[in-house]
Amino acid sequence: MPQVAYSRSSKLTGAHASVITCLCLSPNGLFLAVGSLEGKVSVWSTKTGRLFFVVEGPVPALSLVWKPSSEYEFFIGQSNGNLVHVHIRQVRNNRLETTGGCNEVHVWRVDEHLTISPLSQLHKSPAIKLDAQRPVLISGLHWIKGSHSSNVLVVCYVYHGAMIWDPITNKMLRYLPLNTMIGGISITPDSKFIAISNMTEGFDIWDLDAGKHMASYSHRCEHTLRVPVKFVQKGQTLLGGSTVGRPCVWDVETEVLTQDLRHEKGIVLAIDMIVCRTFNSGRGVT
Repeated sequence: MPQVAYSRSSKLTGAHASVITCLCLSPNGLFLAVGSLEGKVSVWSTKTGRLFFVVEGPVPALSLVWKPSSEYEFFIGQSNGNLVHVHIRQVRNNRLETTGGCNEVHVWRVDEHLTISPLSQLHKSPAIKLDAQRPVLISGLHWIKGSHSSNVLVVCYVYHGAMIWDPITNKMLRYLPLNTMIGGISITPDSKFIAISNMTEGFDIWDLDAGKHMASYSHRCEHTLRVPVKFVQKGQTLLGGSTVGRPCVWDVETEVLTQDLRHEKGIVLAIDMIVCRTFNSGRGVT
């Protein structure tokens, strides 16, 4: 696979006075949403670096996700458990949304009128072998396409592995012990593999169907934090955050470190990348 070199295209400043907690590129890479501890979410043009607008909230913004089929709609997860829907133009299709807090997962149905109604709820599954000494905390949620449904959810827990759940039938399809502290997660576009940040040693890749460990990528960890990880280039490349200012890029097939994206300051807890026409190279990394 040809090596790809990354360079900084722009530096976005002035919108946030506090720590950046999350960021997310829109599906076609036109916009970048950035959240912070002060409760602000800013939206920027990736082409010009111009700030479009800022959404101000009363509590820290901890997560962001764009609607996969729209450049004009995204959600903010706040520290008080609220889910804020930022809508810029009319929604045309029904969809499902999910929220997770502590040990519960809720799935909501959103119709064309933006009416949100509860669909199903996942409590602690009896199939999970709980460690009584550890709290049951959800570290990540990710929709995948299952063999019988396109609405299957992967639920990851900090201390208790991961499970694959069908919210329509409210059934657990598979449980993966994983046996590590799970931070950030990412899943390949074909829903076959999951990458996890294990919070102590680096990153791991698992086969979702077989429940088999496939590879490990050692990375220096100085703090027990939810470091992000992301599959890019259709799952051929792995991009990982860092607690020491050194987010890295690995070739998944060869497991070789291909680039060290060194930062001037320490902890990198937000990353994203998308292939688009915005940049001359065809790729943008934040």
